[in-house]
Amino acid sequence: MTDMLVNLMELEYVPSQKLKDEGFIIRRPHIVDKTKIIEFIKHHWGGHSDSWQNEMELALAQTPPTCFVASKGEQIVGFCCYNTTGKGFFGPVGVDEAYRGHGLGVELLLIGLDALKNDGYAYGIIGWVSGTKFYADHCGAIEIPGSDPEKSIYKNMLRLREAG
Repeated sequence: MTDMLVNLMELEYVPSQKLKDEGFIIRRPHIVDKTKIIEFIKHHWGGHSDSWQNEMELALAQTPPTCFVASKGEQIVGFCCYNTTGKGFFGPVGVDEAYRGHGLGVELLLIGLDALKNDGYAYGIIGWVSGTKFYADHCGAIEIPGSDPEKSIYKNMLRLREAG
């Protein structure tokens, strides 16, 4: 796991017409969407659900919310957050497995990074990345040397002690 750095000044976000034509909507959620979004995160990312749920709750408490949701019809199919782990951080981001391959992950990444840029950040940090190729390919992110979890913002994260 490593953190990655993105030069936001190099990014030009243009919403995907293809996704719109396929019936996908990406928008900032309303607080009334909170329960459904949290249930979506718990259902699809059980192992990450506590931290991702906390980050989503913080994102929804901001004005405007520092998150986006992707939906098709009335069904949530993806989400992203930013400025939740720390100032200038992007993530978490997730797309329902049944909807992967449409470009939703890339769209959520780019809209979230664009929001950071519009908030005045010149650089964004994508935290705790295991698959760096996706971010390198789609936004030019580079690994931050020495940013493994034991030397980063995650160093003092509280963890439950295993029983026994």
